[in-house]
Amino acid sequence: MTATAYVEFVRRAYGSLERPTYHAILKLLERDPYRSLRSEFPPSWSVEDVTDENDDVGSVWRITWGGGGTLLRLSMIGPYATAFRLHSAGYATGECVFPPATEGEGAAGREEERRLADIVRGAGFALLSRAELDRTVPLRLANADEPVTLYEALFSYA
Repeated sequence: MTATAYVEFVRRAYGSLERPTYHAILKLLERDPYRSLRSEFPPSWSVEDVTDENDDVGSVWRITWGGGGTLLRLSMIGPYATAFRLHSAGYATGECVFPPATEGEGAAGREEERRLADIVRGAGFALLSRAELDRTVPLRLANADEPVTLYEALFSYA
């Protein structure tokens, strides 16, 4: 997707790039719009909603399965998702699992991550990689140093 398209989604959600507002995003979160997506997850997965309405700009779920898991983020700004591998202690490592490994190094043992990616992509989300998340957008967030990354604009403005 082009930088212009990302910026347009951000502008529509926040109302303004120079003076963003958050009330519309919070109202969307209250409605739990991704409830039906959760129902697509296999029963063998444990899903915990860990969304922080003070920081997050979307739904955040800790998903675990035998031997692993991810922290899945679904944006309220647009049809965007990203996920970070969980450490065995349960916290997100910062290692982005999208796009999922399909062959070669890192592919072995990542079947559940690929399954998650297929489900989320099938629900209409674009899966954002670390490189995309690190892009910047001209959004002025009160508590963020310039420049604001796409990750901050789409997933967590704290």
